[in-house]
Amino acid sequence: MIDLEKKSEQNRVSGTTFGVGDINETTTDHKKKTPSQSFLLETCDFKAMGRAARKYPLYVNKFFMHRAKKFMDEYARDVMDLEYYWGRVEFAAGRGQIHLHILGIAKNKAYLKDFYDANTEEEKTKVLYDYATKHLDMTADVEIDENHQKLDPQNKRTTSSPLGRRFSEAPDIDMDHRHLAQDCMCHDCNNYCLGEEDSLKIKLRCCRFGFGTEKTSNMCDTEGKEFQREASIFKDHKGVEHLLLPRLRSRRTVQHSRSLLQAWRANADVQLLIYRSNPDIPDVSEIEAVSRYCVAYAGKRYKTTRQEKDAIQDIILR
Repeated sequence: MIDLEKKSEQNRVSGTTFGVGDINETTTDHKKKTPSQSFLLETCDFKAMGRAARKYPLYVNKFFMHRAKKFMDEYARDVMDLEYYWGRVEFAAGRGQIHLHILGIAKNKAYLKDFYDANTEEEKTKVLYDYATKHLDMTADVEIDENHQKLDPQNKRTTSSPLGRRFSEAPDIDMDHRHLAQDCMCHDCNNYCLGEEDSLKIKLRCCRFGFGTEKTSNMCDTEGKEFQREASIFKDHKGVEHLLLPRLRSRRTVQHSRSLLQAWRANADVQLLIYRSNPDIPDVSEIEAVSRYCVAYAGKRYKTTRQEKDAIQDIILR
């Protein structure tokens, strides 16, 4: 599973990567013209960038889908060896932030045959670990740079964030990955993952993504994931198995593919689907679980912005 996202902070920092320039060309008849792309970048006017994105969501969506399709067709197929993939676009409710859930099927059954043939749990874990680290370039162990700041708190301008640069512009590849992971692959708990606040301020909430339990009620001060020296297979509360990679330097880094992150340059989650059955004679119940997931997303409904509704209505009236 691959999740390609554009979160609000990333949109501000990377600025016009979501197509402010394209928006300018299509809105010249409006009374107030959208500021030029170069002007927004030079002045670091992230609020204006955000307003432009919210004002013209259809153009943002068009650019995102074009970029995602090019990325999957040219990068994922060749680098990640995907033979087939299926994707579902989702919008974060009330914020218009686009992200794409992708189910990919690798060529030649990838690691599934070796995983099935492995005799012990240690051998099975090693098969997954080797595929994840050597083929997908995955890691969960990134040292946080305490001196790195995404935004200067005084004037809100970018400092050393790589979100505003292409990979070809990175002066140091290792530091580029380190700062990218820090800017968009670190999990800070909030009410989304912890649930509603306790009105009595007694209950300590637990992160549903496994980043720990609050130390103080309603303060979101979780400790992060546990350090671990060896890879392991973990079964969550839903009974779904996950590969956990070693982590010795950061408790908040989200497991990710280094090369995928540096190519996409925004939040990009990767998970391996673990099947216990023979890939040549698969267990129907395991296939059913994936099918249910796909159907649930394909049939999921979202609220759209007023402008999107109006645009759809205009098309219908024509």
